[in-house]
Amino acid sequence: MGQSLGFTEIQVGRVAGNDLAGLAIGAVIAALFIAKVDRRLMVVIAAAIAIGANILCIYYQSYEATFWLRLVAGIGAGIYTGYCRCDDCGALEALLSHSAWNCSLSPPRRVRS
Repeated sequence: MGQSLGFTEIQVGRVAGNDLAGLAIGAVIAALFIAKVDRRLMVVIAAAIAIGANILCIYYQSYEATFWLRLVAGIGAGIYTGYCRCDDCGALEALLSHSAWNCSLSPPRRVRS
């Protein structure tokens, strides 16, 4: 990525770090709103944010734009990944197979006590 866009190795590292920081921020946002907001709506909005930021990365290829767009894309991805209900599918499975989307939209399990 760095050579084709003209980024230095340091800049590539910062862009990648910003993406991961966005994932962390998004997971915190999901944790704060998980009981207050309809999860399906939140997942759709978060996916739209992530997709939109990724599409914009195609058109805005300067370092500054890419730096901030990767943060926004990471936040969107962190939110919808954070909404994965890991009792329906294993956390490792969700991370490895990107099944967070399916888990988030699955109906809640009924637990009998």
